[in-house]
Amino acid sequence: MRILYLAHRVPYPPNKGEKLRAYHHLRHLAQRHDVHLVAFVDRPEDLPVADALRAFCGSVRLVPLDRRLSLLRGAWSLLRGRSLSEGFFESGAMRAAVVEAVRTAPVDVAWAYSSTMAQYLAATGAAATIADFVDVDSEKWRQYAAQSRGPLRWAYRLEAARLRACEARFGRAVTHVLFVSVGEAELFRSFCPGAPAVRVIPNGVDTTYFVPPPPGHWAPEPVFLFTGALDYRPNVEAVLFTAREVLPLVRQRVPAARFVAVGHRPVADLQRVAEASHGTFEVAGSVPDVRPYFRAARAYIAPLELGRGVQNKVLEAMAMRVPVVASPLAIAGLAAEPVRHVVECRTAAEYAEATADLLVDPRRGAALAGAALDLVLTHYAWEQHLRILDEVLSSC
Repeated sequence: MRILYLAHRVPYPPNKGEKLRAYHHLRHLAQRHDVHLVAFVDRPEDLPVADALRAFCGSVRLVPLDRRLSLLRGAWSLLRGRSLSEGFFESGAMRAAVVEAVRTAPVDVAWAYSSTMAQYLAATGAAATIADFVDVDSEKWRQYAAQSRGPLRWAYRLEAARLRACEARFGRAVTHVLFVSVGEAELFRSFCPGAPAVRVIPNGVDTTYFVPPPPGHWAPEPVFLFTGALDYRPNVEAVLFTAREVLPLVRQRVPAARFVAVGHRPVADLQRVAEASHGTFEVAGSVPDVRPYFRAARAYIAPLELGRGVQNKVLEAMAMRVPVVASPLAIAGLAAEPVRHVVECRTAAEYAEATADLLVDPRRGAALAGAALDLVLTHYAWEQHLRILDEVLSSC
């Protein structure tokens, strides 16, 4: 088939959740079909990656996205009774790129990655359309509203309602809607019962890249780790909570304990807290290879209280045989069982106790991490989930 794939971010390098899923889907599709990519690019460092994508895509078109102009378009979209998210990604240049991509040869399938890109599917003229919503993004805005006050709470609630209406509208208009977990799919069906075929395609882990150290490996220092984009609100709040509330309690039991956060574009608040910690909390920022940090950690912490879908960061920690301490939300989309695969916590005291236990007891960490690694290898290797893409296409 000839497939036009539309993405709201350049799906390369595959170093964060939204890029990982799109990259693996795109690469798999290109092995069997003639795939053409059109994607927004909002950061200068993403521009040189087009050559890597052209290695397996028939064509690659990147459309610059000016974030300031996009925010203005988002605000105008709100005034027009639509969602901010839809307006943020509304672009005449993107629409022109889509039309140009199908001008020379029609496409059999048009594929939109994220609900905000579904607005361009009609312009493709494709007989079959697929929208990979990944998760129900409107629910994230509802969570933001629940944890905010004043005008901000009102604005978040408005965006949640507007975006949910957008998700339902596009969900009913396409041939297939994809989600990352059963929970996200069921939530979508609850407000869009008239949607067409809804399929679940879980995320996976590249187990040829995230190869764990041998059994019995014990990091030399009592370090625990967090990974993820450090300019993303749920991650920032999780790291600040850990540094300010969990780390001091851990150090009461393990005085040499250190907390390390790795991720792109750390915000100033994180840097300030790290500088005031006298070396007990380190913000490593963006690194070329996160695997050495996993190997140097005795535990992984994920105290997320906001967010949707499957947390790839947790899967990667499990694949690297690092025992995980996490919130219920952080493992909500996974088949992980508390106690057996992960330690589930809710309060700073619970996180501190569980983390300290793992920092001092190699047998406890080995049992937990070993079971989690088996879970990843059995249920979360990318190859297993990518076969579902073929089933979806065969029904178009």
